[in-house]
Amino acid sequence: MQWQDGITLGIALLGAILGVYNAWNTWKSEKVSFDVFLEFLDESYTASEYGITIRVVNRSKFPIFVRRIGFQIPDKKLWRKCGEDGRKPVKLTFPYEIAPGAHLPAIDFCVFNQVPNIPQNVTAVVVETTCGKSISITKGPVVEYLKNFHSS
Repeated sequence: MQWQDGITLGIALLGAILGVYNAWNTWKSEKVSFDVFLEFLDESYTASEYGITIRVVNRSKFPIFVRRIGFQIPDKKLWRKCGEDGRKPVKLTFPYEIAPGAHLPAIDFCVFNQVPNIPQNVTAVVVETTCGKSISITKGPVVEYLKNFHSS
C-alpha cells in the first residue's frame, strides 16, 4: 500500500465517522424531550392546606404542545384540568404550547382544600403531549402524599 492509499483511507474513515455523528445528532435534535417537576406548593406549609404545583420544561429544539395533565390510578388515567394558582390566576387552555427551552407556567395542579375529589389509589401524575409522548411521575414525596391522601 502506498502512502496516498493511506491518506485516502484516513479521509474515508473520517467521512464515515462524521456521517454517523451527523445522523445521530439529527435524530437526537428531532426528538421530543421534556421534564416534569412536581412539588409541594409551599415547603413551609402542608400539602393538604395548599396543594401541589407542576412545571413542564421543554428540552426539545422546537415547540411542544401539552395536551393534558392527570392522575393515573390502577388500569386507567383520570384527566383533570389545571386549576388556578391561589396567588395569581393562571388560566391555561389545552393544548398549551411551550417554546424551546421554556416551561409551562408553574401552576397549582390541585389545591386540596378546593378540589376534594382527588381519586383514590393514585399511582402517578401524568403529562401527555399532542404527539403522544407522556411522562408518568411515580416516585417522590408528592406522589407518596397523593397515594396516601385518602388514608390520612
